[in-house]
Amino acid sequence: MKKAELISVARGTGGTEIVKDLKDISLLDVYQAVECLGKTGQLFSFHDNPNPNCPVGAHIHDVLDQKLERIQLAMEAELGQTSLEQVVADAESQMKE
Repeated sequence: MKKAELISVARGTGGTEIVKDLKDISLLDVYQAVECLGKTGQLFSFHDNPNPNCPVGAHIHDVLDQKLERIQLAMEAELGQTSLEQVVADAESQMKE
């Protein structure tokens, strides 16, 4: 999160501080800062070298890759629409009940 410039960390006595306004940080920002998607950037990464002689392995990427990419993009779009300000407000509202 520090590398993504969402927080600052004080040396010595320690302490962490959010450096942006909560309304300017989306759940997508946090997800991208902490989730390791690897070199491909794909959430669903599997079977790099399926066996071409296997009936499933020969077709697994043709069947799933585009579907899984659409799922990832939909999830990321949803995360991008929710700010930390909204999350904090929802949490505070729940705690009052």
